[in-house]
Amino acid sequence: MRVGREEAFDLFRKWETARSLLLCNLSVPLFAAKFEGRVVKLTSIELHVVSDDTHSEFVMTFRRDMEFHYQDVRDTPAESHLYECGIAILFNGDSKRPAEERDHIGFTEVKEAENNGSRG
Repeated sequence: MRVGREEAFDLFRKWETARSLLLCNLSVPLFAAKFEGRVVKLTSIELHVVSDDTHSEFVMTFRRDMEFHYQDVRDTPAESHLYECGIAILFNGDSKRPAEERDHIGFTEVKEAENNGSRG
């Protein structure tokens, strides 16, 4: 479901405050990447995500032409025990193409066990 920039930022702020673990999936025609990290800094201009071991960092600049799409466990019921909700950011593409065919990065909140920080 497409959401506005402020709604997406509200979720990023929640993740930053809660130090939520995120699964990040980046997909463009030339490559794809997957990594886990936490939002360590969010401004109206940039998002910074850093892995727990601090060896990996992802920094993204927000642009006006980006689209934001919200997803939750209703969209992926088979994975509801692993993930909470997520935001997909679509960019550099023809907005008439289906969302799954456009360049995008997805941020999905990972469910973590309360006692040791590992997945439940």
